[in-house]
Amino acid sequence: EKRTALKIALLCYDGLQPAQTNHFIYGAMVKVCRLTSNKDEKNRLLKMLVDRCCQLGHLSDAVLKQLRHVAPDYLWRDLLGGRNYVRLNDLPADWHRNVPEGKRNA
Repeated sequence: EKRTALKIALLCYDGLQPAQTNHFIYGAMVKVCRLTSNKDEKNRLLKMLVDRCCQLGHLSDAVLKQLRHVAPDYLWRDLLGGRNYVRLNDLPADWHRNVPEGKRNA
């Protein structure tokens, strides 16, 4: 059941063009990664999603909050420059350039 939900979410995400994504999509996709019990798969998916999210400028506090709940500590630090605690403003502005000003903070 969880595996099916994960597959459906990934199929939907894969069908989106970059212009159709936003910080809500990435927050939801990070949350969906909880549906896999396979640690390697979860880490691979999280890394891919966060990398793409940052490339497209959609990182928000809401995405960070979901990531904090889903990612193991070592992956969190790897993705976010070795820090245990991160504020959005501490990260490159390019990573959140497409998040509306009022939506950057959760």
